[in-house]
Amino acid sequence: MPSDLSIWPEVLPAPMQVVGVKVDPRNTRTLMESGRIRNRRMFQSLSETWEVQWNFTADQFTLFKSFFETDLDNGARQFSITLFVDMVDVSFVGASYVFSRSDNLFNVVAVLDIAAAPVDLELTAFESESGSPFAQLGWGAHYSYTFVVTALASGPALGSILTVDLADNFSFISATGGIVPDSDGLLVFSLGTVTPSASPEIVIVFAANVTEGTAVTTAVVTTDSEDIDLSNNSATITDSVGIAVPHAIDTFESYSVFPLPDDLDGLNSGQPATRWAAGYASRTFFWIVPDTFETYTAADDLDGLDDGDHWASGYSSRYYFYVVLDTFESYTAADDLDGLNDGTLWDSAYASR
Repeated sequence: MPSDLSIWPEVLPAPMQVVGVKVDPRNTRTLMESGRIRNRRMFQSLSETWEVQWNFTADQFTLFKSFFETDLDNGARQFSITLFVDMVDVSFVGASYVFSRSDNLFNVVAVLDIAAAPVDLELTAFESESGSPFAQLGWGAHYSYTFVVTALASGPALGSILTVDLADNFSFISATGGIVPDSDGLLVFSLGTVTPSASPEIVIVFAANVTEGTAVTTAVVTTDSEDIDLSNNSATITDSVGIAVPHAIDTFESYSVFPLPDDLDGLNSGQPATRWAAGYASRTFFWIVPDTFETYTAADDLDGLDDGDHWASGYSSRYYFYVVLDTFESYTAADDLDGLNDGTLWDSAYASR
């Protein structure tokens, strides 16, 4: 409440009846950078004015007239009064009232305009989390813009909405809250009520879909409350898209895998072709050389076998180890070992030491 406003005299009664009066909403049309138009209500359609009635005695009516004519300059000034339980700032609509007299009572009827707390939304846009601008956007690379909505004045901004028109040479990827472009290509974020204690942030991720050009993204924040300063409700980000930032892509889908994989050497199907200095240069090529052993006979000497795929030559046998056994079952207990020779694959009989 401004300190210079007059206050409703304490000796006068509060209104005996308060009736809300609805005000028709007014619309605003916002022209986006792309030429698209966004229609929004400028003010909340809830009651902004109130019809009130008082019953005054003759003395009270005299005091009321003096307050109206002197303190309020014939109703031209605002004053503070308690409606229900809240002290609010009001003014007489049309600087007028009507009255009628019945016996010793004066019935006064007037319409009061309720002065809402001031609302001032500010929209700020950043090209990155650090706020540093991008030097140049590279084709295909992912980038993000951050939009911050701040309530600068004391009043809450009801029904706040942020509308972003992403540049035509950007491909949308994702956004806060899972929002996607509507049928007009606009990103519309419903922020609800924005208070001075909350500053909602919206992040939009996108990729440049051209190799060069200028990308212009515009954004505007609107509210159903009356905003006292519309000059800070919009933001524009202009960026340059070029090939200075290398971002070459190769999906490998155009190369052969079966029956044998292509040698990378010389392959050059990456996109865009202008980004690749040359085709792939193969340095070392590793073969997978299988051998199932299914064509060999069990217990064959490996030496010379060569049915595997991509082997430079056949197997070369180096050593062959025999398993030499002796069960001792054919010997008589306590026999002298010397000369016994019933084992398998022994070169000679036992020599007793």
